Order: sequence, then C-alpha cells, then structure tokens
Amino acid sequence: YRTYLEEKISLEKASSITGVPKEAMLELARSYMESKPCATWIGIGLQRHRNGGQNVRAIDALVALSGNLGLTGGGVYYQHIKTCFPSLLENYAKDLSKPRQVNIIDFPRQSLALKDPPVKFLWVACRNPLTQDPEPQLWTKLLEQLELTVTVDLFMTDMARLSDLVLPAASFFEDYDLHHSYWHNWVALNEKAIGPYYEAKSDLDIMRNLAERLNLLSHGFTSFPVDLFSLDWVAGELNETVRHLLEVEKWQDFLSGPRKLKINGIPWQDEKFKTPSGKYELYSELAKGKGLPALPVFRESNEPSSPYPFRLLTPQCLLKLHCQFGGLPWLRTGGDEGLFIELNEAVAWSRGLKTGDKVKVFNASGAVRARLKVNPFLPRQVVIMPQTSEINFSNRLIPNIYADMGEKNTRARGNAYYEAYVNVVKCQSGMEYD
Repeated sequence: YRTYLEEKISLEKASSITGVPKEAMLELARSYMESKPCATWIGIGLQRHRNGGQNVRAIDALVALSGNLGLTGGGVYYQHIKTCFPSLLENYAKDLSKPRQVNIIDFPRQSLALKDPPVKFLWVACRNPLTQDPEPQLWTKLLEQLELTVTVDLFMTDMARLSDLVLPAASFFEDYDLHHSYWHNWVALNEKAIGPYYEAKSDLDIMRNLAERLNLLSHGFTSFPVDLFSLDWVAGELNETVRHLLEVEKWQDFLSGPRKLKINGIPWQDEKFKTPSGKYELYSELAKGKGLPALPVFRESNEPSSPYPFRLLTPQCLLKLHCQFGGLPWLRTGGDEGLFIELNEAVAWSRGLKTGDKVKVFNASGAVRARLKVNPFLPRQVVIMPQTSEINFSNRLIPNIYADMGEKNTRARGNAYYEAYVNVVKCQSGMEYD
C-alpha cells in the first residue's frame, strides 16, 4: 500500500482535484497522527460516487495505519447497517408463492422491464420515491402503465397526489412501536399518546384489515396474521437475542426508560477481524475476487464534459430530509427565493451571472430553473443545489448510476448520486422545472 501511495498519489494532484491547499493537507495529516486516540466519523455521502466504496475503504485504512483501531475514543464510525429489527415482520414477507424481486434503487426501470406479467398494481408505504429516487421521469412512465396505485402516508406528498387511492397513516403519536437509530445503541418504546384521528391507521393495522378482507374473498389468500395488534408486534420483536442484548424480559420493561444494547469491550480491541486472515486487510483478496480493487485505490471519476462542465451536488438542507416537513412553509429554508443553486464567484463572473439571477441548470436528463447565489469558497467545477423545496427538483438531473460497493451488506450497490454533471445558463423565464 505504501508503494501505491508513493508512486501513484501526490499531494499536488490531490490539491488540484479537491481545491484544498497542500499545506492544509499536511497540517491535517500531522494533527491526525499526533492526536491519539482519534475517532473518525464517516458521514453519509462519501460512498455516493462510482468509487464510493473505495473512498470508505481508504478512510478505514487510514484509521488502521494510524493505530486508532481498538482504542477507547478511537475507531471508525458509520451508520449501523445491521439491526435486530424487524425480525417478526420478515417472517411474513417471505409468504409469496411466486415472488419477483426488484431492486428498490432501480425500481421503476426494472418494474417496467417485467413483462410476464407486467406490473399493474403498486402499493407505496413509508416512501416518497418521486422525491428520493434519481430519474423520477421513469416513475412517471411507470405510473402511466399501472392500473391502480395506492399510497399510505400522513401527508399529501407528490407521490400521493399521483396515486389513485391515498390511505391516511397514523403518526407515531397514535400507536406503539420500538425506536432504534442509525447513530447510537439505544432502543426505546414509542408509547401511544392519543388515538388515531378519524380513519387513520398504522401501516400494520391497514395490512391486517386488508389481509382479513382478502381472506374472506379468497380463503387462504394470505397468511399475514390478522390477530396481531401493535403491542403484539412489539412483543414479538423481543426474541431471545434482542432480550439478551437489551437486558429486558418483556416490552413493559421499556416503560421505565430506553435500553442500551449490551456491547462488551471495545470494537477490534482483540485485533480479530472477520476477514479470511483474521487480520485487518489493506490488500483484500475477497474484494479482488468480486471484481473490486484489492487495495482501496483512487480512481478518476467521470470528468465533466464540455456540454456539462459542473459536478452537481444536492445536499439536504438543515431543517428537513427529502420531503419530510417540506409541506411546512416556515421550515422551507429557501425563503422567498425558493429553489436556488450556488456557483463559484469567478465562474459566475465569467458567465455574466450575479446573485439573484434566474438560471437554467440542465443536462441530458432534464432541466431545472432556480435563483443563483454566488459562493466565493466553492470549487470552480461544482454546482450546489440544496433540497429546499417540497418537491426535489434536483433529482430530475441525476442519472441512475450505481456505486461500486454495497452488495455484501444490502444485496445491492448504492446510487452514485454525485456522478451528475450539468451546465448553467442565464434565463428570463419562471421558476418551474422543464
């Protein structure tokens, strides 16, 4: 690995690509090596590139090489992918006579490809794919093919507005559940504060009522349990493993407060890893066997082309996630300006653009109109379009490209959301998308 770094990587090249001065990189390296223990937190986003898995592997390697694995206060942290829940519900998800699996990351394209028989009915719950997924144009095409679309939601989202039926979902104030997190090891009981308003029901109650009705129409149509209610499901999740990890015997034990997962020791303190060698592997034969680089190497991303010279980054805004809370006007961070983009100051000047101008952001996938904000600190080759509006217009510009890793833990590679390139020109028309 040292040979690779010395022969293939230079601070000068890294500085030219990232815009970070060489001196800043050296200062960070010195500080990182001298600060021990040092905890390294990998946020969501670094993996959303064609080479995203190698980005994360390289950071893991840095933690190992700096001697920060197995130390109190050290280590490397990412979201908790593996969880004990929902163990009970998964038992019934397999109750299908002829299942057809579709990758949720590429759902509309793969659903449109199913022909024997074609997809004619869609049930949407816990998702707003028109806001979350790349290439929402494909969702529009799929919806045109469907004979019936049902959405279960608390709000009239853009997906709900395009559905034939919208069923009101109960909020977490109106039913019991268990809460766990990506980011910590605590589990809590969500206690019911009020009864469901009007005809709202939880997703499980809706499925229970639907299963009961379907079995009346066709005996034995589904084995989904019609006799289990919310607290029965909560109790059912507490299998032997969960009870041991949380040190509980029954769901009522949560009434005294949240419980923390019982994790003994410090991760990797014993220097034992789930690898073929049992050691931390900078060079991975397992990765090589799956067509990935054996070392976490840098690969040039797609270079911006002359028609589309800017990389598009679409971060979440601070007060919401995708469309969550997007319907509340006082939480829309765009304010009176609505949708906006940020562009490097020198680039804007060279194109005759200034803050407040209406601009058209476009590529081969689509186009969006927005207000311009000049940002003197932004790299010249980057455009930022925060997800500030209720509808995520920016996803119209993002092609569905896979990242390099993800199949081992989630059975599918993730989306390379940050492999989208656009151009920006001044326009005089309104603020609608094309």
